Amino acid sequence: MKAPRTGGASILRNTLEKMPLDIFNYKDHPEWFESWLSQITDVDLKQYFMFTFVRNPWDRAVSIASYFQIPFHQFAGNFQQLVTRDLNLLQHSFPLFMYTCLKSRLSVDFLGRFEMLQADFDRLCEILGLPQTNLPISSESSHEPYVNCYDFCTKGQIDQIYGQDAVYFGYQFGEPAEGLGREIARRK
Repeated sequence: MKAPRTGGASILRNTLEKMPLDIFNYKDHPEWFESWLSQITDVDLKQYFMFTFVRNPWDRAVSIASYFQIPFHQFAGNFQQLVTRDLNLLQHSFPLFMYTCLKSRLSVDFLGRFEMLQADFDRLCEILGLPQTNLPISSESSHEPYVNCYDFCTKGQIDQIYGQDAVYFGYQFGEPAEGLGREIARRK
């Protein structure tokens, strides 16, 4: 489950897709993806190993604004108007729990963290029996440390948008993420 601004381009498009695996993404192969999607069943999906990477929601918000070249205070203060007018921005801005949770439960087998991208990717490769590979940097945004971008108002605005991500994934404002990527109890 490739969520935007979480290192997914480095993992999927610039690493895994180059390995001899049956992996592809919608953005580069929409017809192939649509064909796969129209044929897949719930029974088939239970056989898949699903994984994703998440990111500190306050850092991710700053990264999204930087990537789209929107001043951060404008992004935080006018979020609904901005995403209503720009489908690409909307697609990049979905809260991460929407990629990883079903009925308030994690629906992935492995959860890695952007803050520990290489170490968690190495753990994922170990689980999948893939060779460990150094991830390239892809689609890097340029901005100052996220905590410097916030004031009381913008912190509250982003909390409203991405607060569930902080809760689901154990993030706190200004504190580093802990722990390596982990396997999640197999979905029932």
